[in-house]
Amino acid sequence: MLTVNQIIEEKYKANSYVVADGKECIVIDINPNTIEFIQQNELTPYFLFLTHEHFDHIKGTSSLKKMFPNMQIIASPKASELMATSQGNLSFFINGTGFDEIHADIQAEDKSEFFFKDKCIKIYHTPGHTTGGIVISIDNMLFTGDTILDIKTPTTLPNSSKKQLKESINFIDEMFDNNTIFYQGHGKPFLKSKWDKTISLPSIKKNI
Repeated sequence: MLTVNQIIEEKYKANSYVVADGKECIVIDINPNTIEFIQQNELTPYFLFLTHEHFDHIKGTSSLKKMFPNMQIIASPKASELMATSQGNLSFFINGTGFDEIHADIQAEDKSEFFFKDKCIKIYHTPGHTTGGIVISIDNMLFTGDTILDIKTPTTLPNSSKKQLKESINFIDEMFDNNTIFYQGHGKPFLKSKWDKTISLPSIKKNI
């Protein structure tokens, strides 16, 4: 049986999720508190899925990989490209130096499938907040990163697109039923039936 643990990073309130079955787990996004949780609970991570390349969702990746070299880091091809540089992952703009040299072991194409125990994990590309965004589906759970939030999704950062975000949001709305639990990149999980899609949808000018 899967248990979902939400790990919150203090400064930017970014969520990481540790999805465990016994002493094995997968990790969805990461922050330094994730590593502490894994160590305290003596877990072994099998996969680390990164929903997108922004620093607040990938910080700690290199450290966890050193601890568990057999763990596979999975991201979209575009996120893998961008998170390898401090400007691409936006960490440069925080302190002028940032961090880089993070690479995915597996660049997941749209509709890729992975397996953890008896569970099928499906990956869908959802660009908009970033070009490298993905969502991750496991049973009735959807880990949305920053594609869907309970506030308006930012589209003013580099590599954002309002047009792509609208397409991604409409895809998610059509693909997943109201019993789906959205595990968002910031904030508490919520049922799709409680989702106000009008908040998520960006206003798009005709010239975009």
